[in-house]
Amino acid sequence: MGILVAVKNFIEVRWIRKFRNREDIEKYQDKMIKEQLEFMKNNSPYYKNINTDKIDEIDIVDKKTMMDNFERMNTLGLDKDEALKIAIESEHTRDFSKKYDGISVGLSSGTSGHRGLFVLSDKETMQWAGAILAKLLPEYNLIGHRIAFFLRADNNLYEAINSVFIKFKFFDLLVSMEENIKELEKYYEEFPEPEKSSEMQPRPDLDVLPNKMGIQLYNKAQDRACYIPRKDCIVMPDFKKFNTADDYYAKLLHECGHATGHKDRLNRDGVAKFDKFGSEQYAFEELIAELTSAFTCAHVNVRNDISQNAAYIDSWIKALKADKKAIFRASSQAREATQFLLDALASELPEDKLAA
Repeated sequence: MGILVAVKNFIEVRWIRKFRNREDIEKYQDKMIKEQLEFMKNNSPYYKNINTDKIDEIDIVDKKTMMDNFERMNTLGLDKDEALKIAIESEHTRDFSKKYDGISVGLSSGTSGHRGLFVLSDKETMQWAGAILAKLLPEYNLIGHRIAFFLRADNNLYEAINSVFIKFKFFDLLVSMEENIKELEKYYEEFPEPEKSSEMQPRPDLDVLPNKMGIQLYNKAQDRACYIPRKDCIVMPDFKKFNTADDYYAKLLHECGHATGHKDRLNRDGVAKFDKFGSEQYAFEELIAELTSAFTCAHVNVRNDISQNAAYIDSWIKALKADKKAIFRASSQAREATQFLLDALASELPEDKLAA
């Protein structure tokens, strides 16, 4: 479930949560503050008597007040002394992997004169990871980025971000710079920059995917790509109609993603029981197919610029508005579809498809 939370937050931050002006931002902030205060009122002994309709009357809390009332403030029933023990031990051993009942704990730097504790659940960690990836990754390439983070202390929070899209490594400021430079060089060698394919270089390893799935692929002089369930075939525009090879293969993987839903494969309702174009079912299937394309592209080093396709994003918004948990179901089904495609790519061509 963790990765699905990250994916949901990524999509919301990257493409859905748009602010046109300051008024929109303040309206969103007011809404989130209200929700947080309601949550604290219901779950934190310290805030149980607050009036959420009178925010101005709620006391301002500094770090000392927070630490003095840690047990009454936190909503997880954590003991301050135990949390401090784990956080301080991690600082001394430089091993930041230990958790407190599944909760990540850490210490602030103490520059204000008071060292504070912070605690994060796995869900909050994944929410942060999705949001930070949405902000950090560039528009046109989601794959193969590396971040070297020089900090006084590490935390499980930062490691959660590691994926096929981005690698994230902690470098300890308490270690000598010489040692950090050696580790930095090793990091570069371990995760080299992905090769950039030439603009229109074909990918034979991906061209055979439809055949490996038992699907007929037709390239035609048209502008639209589609998967036709009743014929179990894919129609693609000619290769030369695309601006780059990546654009072609991202689209091909999208259509192959639809094809995984055929009744003889993963048997998804959006394909096997197709309703009509523009329906909620159609919007949900488009969300699955594009997530499948994005996940698979990350594995096979194809740049997938989702942000350029307004039609897909509009369908996502429609699906998410109809069902607040749609992204979780779509992500789960997209992961199944991605694994199906990766397994197909790793398989041998059927004998009747081999060249003579």
